[in-house]
Amino acid sequence: MSISLKKELRFEQKTFVITAPFFLLTFVYIVGFGFEWTDLIINIGLTVLIGVLNKPKFRHIISYLLYGYVALHIDQSSGLTMLHFEVFILLGMMLLFNDWLMVLNNLIAAAIHHLLFFWLQNNGFPVYIFEPDAPFMMVIEHCLFATLQASVSMYGCYTRSLSIKRLDYVEEKIKEIVQKDNLNLKVTLRSDDDFCRKFNLIIEKFQETTALNKQTISDLQSLTHNFIATTHSISDEIQENLAHTHQMAKMMDTINTAVAQVDTNSNQCNENITLSTKMNHEMSDISSDTVNAASHLAEKIADTGQNITRVAADISNIHSILQTINDISEQTNLLALNASIEAARAGEAGRGFAVVADEVRNLSLRTNTSVEQIGKTLTALDKNIKSSTESMQSVEDYSAALQAQAEKIHTIVAENNANMGETAAMMNEITTALSQQSLSIENAHMNMAKVGQSAEKMALSAKQQQDATNKLQVSTQTLGELSRQFVI
Repeated sequence: MSISLKKELRFEQKTFVITAPFFLLTFVYIVGFGFEWTDLIINIGLTVLIGVLNKPKFRHIISYLLYGYVALHIDQSSGLTMLHFEVFILLGMMLLFNDWLMVLNNLIAAAIHHLLFFWLQNNGFPVYIFEPDAPFMMVIEHCLFATLQASVSMYGCYTRSLSIKRLDYVEEKIKEIVQKDNLNLKVTLRSDDDFCRKFNLIIEKFQETTALNKQTISDLQSLTHNFIATTHSISDEIQENLAHTHQMAKMMDTINTAVAQVDTNSNQCNENITLSTKMNHEMSDISSDTVNAASHLAEKIADTGQNITRVAADISNIHSILQTINDISEQTNLLALNASIEAARAGEAGRGFAVVADEVRNLSLRTNTSVEQIGKTLTALDKNIKSSTESMQSVEDYSAALQAQAEKIHTIVAENNANMGETAAMMNEITTALSQQSLSIENAHMNMAKVGQSAEKMALSAKQQQDATNKLQVSTQTLGELSRQFVI
């Protein structure tokens, strides 16, 4: 429910409000107390003069003219005391003008009227103020009553005039402040009285508050802008970290698969090393047997040399056969050397020795053939016995070399066997480490999954925070637009 406050009556309208009832009362009293042309002329004359002079600059004259109605009405009633109430009514109605000087002039008019008309009435003039034979004390009493009423009216006019001036000042400043959609706080303030100073203090506080609000809103907008930029940066970093987390999770899966494959390969390698160790043990046994055989062969060759030496004196005719034996021995030496080389190169030493054994058997056949030839050419051997004796010495030397190579092969196989053992131990350690690494990778994968979940939650929170920040930015923009309506 809205209340529309109209503007105050103008001075001319206020004068009309007071004049009209007094003008009409004259005709009422004509009816009640009798018609006289003088009363009618005075009534019309007062009304015309008031109408002509109805301007604020003639307000003091109008005060006396308005009191003329009261004097006319009292005279019409031949000084009826009851009609003196119009004096108080007029003094009360003068409050409409909010001018205590007009009330004062009205009071002076009442005093002059009472004193002058009392003197004229008592001196036989045809005018009336009181009933006949009224004492002068009534003049004094009526003047005192009028003074009391006028004092109240003057105070009321003064305070009401002051209030109106204050309200006009407030209205003026509000009009200066309110300019369409904006509030212009750049107004000129004056300090006429305490009320204006207090009102000015409100405006000044409002100016200070508005300036502070503008600065606060500006700071808030700047802070919101920076916060939004930071939020976007954090959100981008979270998204990037989330992508890196997913990528790392995939890499962890790949690493886990690779480690599992390496673990499988290491187990297979461990099995192969176990098999190689077993074969090395077999090679060690074979090389040991080869060393023993070479030693036994050396002993036999030594015995053979001794036998040849013992029979050298008796079978000088076997020199040619011994030459053949010497050739066979040289071939055997070469084959034994090849067997040594094969044993050093090959992983399975037994094969080389098998080849040597085959060649030795072939040489044995040839030796048998040579023995038959020896039987046929026993005479020829005798000639070559001396050379065979020398050849046997060479065979003994080669046999010693063969034995040394066999022992070296045995030593190498033993060292290789030891190395294979160390390798097997290292592979066991690698397998154990791979198992532990696989477990660690699995734990890391689980942790990365948790990190990914946390990153997704952080991304969601960042999105929500970004939405809230955008709403805050809209609010600060609205506040900024509203604050720009306040001009300081």
